[in-house]
Amino acid sequence: MIADRSERIVGGRNAALGQVPFQASLRSWGTTFHFGGGVLISNRWVLTSAYNMVGRAQNSLNIALGIISLTATFTSRRSDIITIHPSFNSNTGQNE
Repeated sequence: MIADRSERIVGGRNAALGQVPFQASLRSWGTTFHFGGGVLISNRWVLTSAYNMVGRAQNSLNIALGIISLTATFTSRRSDIITIHPSFNSNTGQNE
C-alpha cells in the first residue's frame, strides 16, 4: 500500500521559497525527472545516498537547489564528478 501524499513525512510542514537553499533535487540530465535528494555541503559539493549514484555517468545529473515543489521551474547545474565511497557495498548498505 502506498501512503497518501500528505502522510509521507511525519510531523513535517511545507517550506517557504528560499527557506531551504541547501536542499538538492537530483534529476537525470535533460529531464525534469526527480530520482533523489541531497544536501549542499559546500559551494561545490552535494552529499547524497550512494544508492542514488550507482550506475550514473559523471556528468549525467541536473542538480536543482532550494526548490520546494518538484513541478516548479528551476535553475540547475550539471554534475562534473560523482564519487561513491570506495567501500560502499550495495548488497549490505555498508558505507552508504
